Amino acid sequence: MSQLHLIQTQFNLADFSRLHARLANKNDNLLFLNDGILSLLSVEFNSTQFKEITAESSILVLKEQLEARAIDKVIDNELIKNISYEEFVDYSLKSKKMVSW
Repeated sequence: MSQLHLIQTQFNLADFSRLHARLANKNDNLLFLNDGILSLLSVEFNSTQFKEITAESSILVLKEQLEARAIDKVIDNELIKNISYEEFVDYSLKSKKMVSW
């Protein structure tokens, strides 16, 4: 069973490295919300590290929060899945545990 990692603060490359090292398995999901969404503005989507993370885990972001920050058009990448609050609840219920970052 997967874990749901909640990235709620802005991440840098070193933070992504630590996160990648701590992923429990390939089914873990990474949900960017609150200020964590802003981390996606500085991510190099073509970087080797980001490709490794997305190959192993699903990258999720709350659609409503993207729109509220007016960056929904900026963060438009096929590796990132926009989800609703209802889907967030579903992911939470299906996860073995949640880890906040």
